[in-house]
Amino acid sequence: MAKLAAAGVSFASPVVRCCDGDWSTMGIAVFEDPDGIFLQLLGTVEPLISD
Repeated sequence: MAKLAAAGVSFASPVVRCCDGDWSTMGIAVFEDPDGIFLQLLGTVEPLISD
């Protein structure tokens, strides 16, 4: 995310955790490419809550 933001990529949303709330280890972000096409990134994130 940081590298894309530094390159001037405009995100349509912040990273949204999917699909287990604060326990989620996956996140989704949507951004717009230079041609105006919206793309979705899916990747790992640190859970906010652990057991």
